Formats: sequence, structure tokens, C-alpha cells
Amino acid sequence: MSDDAAAAEESNAEQDDATLGSRLRVAREARDLSIDKIADELRIEAHVLVALEEDRLSDIRVAPVFIKGYIKQYGRLLELDYEELRAAFRRQTDSEDIRLRPNKSILLRDERQIKVWVITALAVLVVGVALLVWWLSAADGPVSLSRNDSGTTGSASVAAPLTTRTLPDASEAPTGQPAQTEVTRAAAAPVEAPPVAVDIAQTVALATAPVDAVPAVVAEPEVGAVAMTFVFAEESWFELTDARGRRLYYDLAQAGTRHSFQVLPPAQVLLGNASAVSISVAADEFAVPNSGRRGNVAIFAIDPAQD
Repeated sequence: MSDDAAAAEESNAEQDDATLGSRLRVAREARDLSIDKIADELRIEAHVLVALEEDRLSDIRVAPVFIKGYIKQYGRLLELDYEELRAAFRRQTDSEDIRLRPNKSILLRDERQIKVWVITALAVLVVGVALLVWWLSAADGPVSLSRNDSGTTGSASVAAPLTTRTLPDASEAPTGQPAQTEVTRAAAAPVEAPPVAVDIAQTVALATAPVDAVPAVVAEPEVGAVAMTFVFAEESWFELTDARGRRLYYDLAQAGTRHSFQVLPPAQVLLGNASAVSISVAADEFAVPNSGRRGNVAIFAIDPAQD
């Protein structure tokens, strides 16, 4: 083997063993680029780039997925092979102290959804009881509704039961007249009904309609809640918390997904790849404020009352 081939093989071996930071630093210096220039171009803070070049990955206090994003952007600018950089990253991040995990478990059920189920179940129960009461009252006798002079429902009168009286038979009846049965109805005494909270006509219409025809009850959004939509062109870590401190989303949002919420403002938002996320608030486009950016990570609040 010639000296040149041996030297080339030795150089390749040294390159394979090179750390992630050394690969980035050597490539940057070969292009005569400064840290500040790259930080301005990539919109990544300079201390993050320095930590990458010095292999101080544990000093970058973000989730590993964000660090991969920084490496991908940095390597693309320096025209380095991302797969080689990722392999070096994996070799250097086997220790537990570098892996960051969420401090809370992700809620699988939203509290508002549970409230909707409870309200719907109660509404169905109320309609069922109303139907039962109507059926029992209809079985006892007809109910007539009356209105007072003002046009509003006042009292209900229950029709008096029918009574019969048999006239004398033919022997006792006047000559030439057959025996008859007279049907009379006693005067119905009005019975004051307690005031009702809903319109009587609406109640009767619901009671007489088939069970399947009764409209479902849909829970109204929380008073003061605002519609917010987040569209992800690329994958990004996403956290959303409402004014009461309830965490509505805490996970890695996938590319091409869309997430909509009814949020009680002010809402707190964290985006790991902010440039790849578009936001609308109450159907209006919302721009991520520059004051909340740290490189491509954005932490900010959404409060329509202040915007």
C-alpha cells in the first residue's frame, strides 16, 4: 500500500471517529464563516451553535428533537451529510442526563369533553322524564291549556269526568217518548298550575314528537373562549395552555397536521419549529411575535384583548 493511500485511509478513519462538534467546527472554519454570521442566517442563538461545536449537548436545555433540528439546519448550511451528523449525535447522546422527558403525562381525555358527555346524559334524562310525565297525564284525562289576557300561559284546567244519568224507562217516561240516557259534564274548576320555565307549546311539541326526533343537546363553548387553529408544515414540538393553567396539547405535532381548539385566553404557547407553523385566532391570521423567539423556538402568549 502506498503512502498516499495509507494517509487517505488514516484520514477517513479519523473523520469517522470525529465528534459532531468537530465536524461542524472544521466545516465552518473551512468556509471562513463566523458563529455570529451563521446565527443571524439560521436564526439560532450563537451560544447554541457554540455548544454544538464544543459537544456540550447537555447545556442545550431543549428536547432532543429540537437539537436534531439545529443540527440539520447547521449541517445543511455547511453542506454536510445529515445522516453522518445524526449518527454522531446518537453516539454522543446515550447517557440519561442528556435525554429530556416531559414532567407530566399527556392527558388522554379533555375535561371539557367529559362535561359535554355529562350534560348530554342529563339532557336525555330530562327529556325522558318529561315524556313519562306527559304520558301519565294523558292517560288520566285530557288537559286543556288556557292563556290569560296578556297572551302568556297562565293556568291549566283539567276537564271534569263524564257523568251519566238514565232517564225513567218506557213505563215511567212520558207517552210516546223512549227511555234516554243523558250525558252531562260537570263544570270544570280551574286549577292553578305552578309557573313553568319553558314555553308550554314547545314542551308539548317535544313531548308529542318521537324520541328519535328530539334534537340533541350540544354544549356551548366556555364563556370567553376563543377559536385558535395551528397548522404544521413540518414536525414541531407544541405546547398549549389556557388561562386556567389547563394543558390542552403537549406533544410532537406531525407535519401536515391541523389542530383546532376553543381556548380561554390568554393562552401560553411553545413551538419548537416556529417558522413551520401558521396560526389563526378567531379566523384572523396571527404572527408569532419576535420578542418570544429564541432561534427557531418560540414561547409567547395569545390574548385577543391585548392584541
